[in-house]
Amino acid sequence: MFHRALASATIAFGLVGVLNCSDDDAATGGTVNASQQSLLALSATRYTPDGTSSYVALVPDLSASTAVDYGSVFDLPSEGRIWGSDKLPNTFIAVDNEAATITKYTLDANSQILAQGTLGFEAYGVMAFSPESHPRIDVISAHKAYLFDATSAQAIAFDPSTMVALTAIDLSGLTKDDWNLTLGESSTLLHDGQLIVFGSYADVRAERYSSELRIARIDTEADTVSYLKDERCPASVAVQTSSGDIYFASGGLAAAYSRLQMDQSPQTCLLRLPSGAAKLDDFAVALADLTDGTTSGGLIPAGDDAAYVLSFDEGIMPVTEATLGSDIYGASAWRWWRIELGETTPGTRATYPISTTGSAVFFEVDGQTYANNTVSNNSETALMRTNTDGDPEPGISIWGVLLNVVRMR
Repeated sequence: MFHRALASATIAFGLVGVLNCSDDDAATGGTVNASQQSLLALSATRYTPDGTSSYVALVPDLSASTAVDYGSVFDLPSEGRIWGSDKLPNTFIAVDNEAATITKYTLDANSQILAQGTLGFEAYGVMAFSPESHPRIDVISAHKAYLFDATSAQAIAFDPSTMVALTAIDLSGLTKDDWNLTLGESSTLLHDGQLIVFGSYADVRAERYSSELRIARIDTEADTVSYLKDERCPASVAVQTSSGDIYFASGGLAAAYSRLQMDQSPQTCLLRLPSGAAKLDDFAVALADLTDGTTSGGLIPAGDDAAYVLSFDEGIMPVTEATLGSDIYGASAWRWWRIELGETTPGTRATYPISTTGSAVFFEVDGQTYANNTVSNNSETALMRTNTDGDPEPGISIWGVLLNVVRMR
């Protein structure tokens, strides 16, 4: 069962296969020190006929053979999400959308989750976070992090060690009249000493995207912001190469809308902000050109200079006059194509996974990159390691939609 827990509660985790003693320990009466165990925190959201619920599970690793103990998971507020960083060891920060608060949690020596402080943002006019344009957290150091809220168009700096707000930065330069702002998905992007956050603009009712990308560059020392704007195509996901170049790509939903209404929603493409450059360069490639002309969107890192693009396979799901953009986006009919970033020629279609939905979320843990392969009804997610020499490798499976992975110890 899933246990509802208050932010101040302490929840004990029974981890299958993690805290077992060896035969020698049993013979001598010794115990395994839980603080020495490898633990990762996984956050996921479940959508069932009874409603929506979110939780955190602790696991020792992300291998396909690892089982989740659902009887001892830690409840989060509905559609909650966690964030973390190697700059904050043994810590994750959980977001409560309805209360517009964030809470820091750590693990004690017995693998118990302990709340270490909650921070609200009423002083900045933030009364709730939108789950559609969800907030994101980027950690710069042990004493500096930013919460980005698309609804109020603010970046609120705070100290994660004390959970005290520091200052707010106006991000109104990211907003676009009559369009809904959604913040892009990425790992923390530091470009020549500046923190990068970006937005895309959709009209969900009309099933269309604006052909515009706006980028905010935050000086994390002075807490000032400057902007870049590009009108070649929308972008909702970005990856950074080992050289520091950042590639921005349109997402699967933009691809679905474009497939149905090319005249109202622009084609999807790939753009580049080179390391050391003050603006995006002339590199602009239609994602369809990288996947043999198919409807394509999303970008998942696959190593230093490689990535996967998702390509919609109409052989799996034919498109008819009755097809909606959400039907295309949510169908398990998207193939994975491995491309070399910076190239303009088609990549190679992976044989595994056979298909997934158009949602592409990735996580970087311990120098490895993983992507979520969520089934079309959102009941289960299988992680896949993507920075491999060949096709993605299967990893752990978990109920619901996996939203983040944080190394605890």
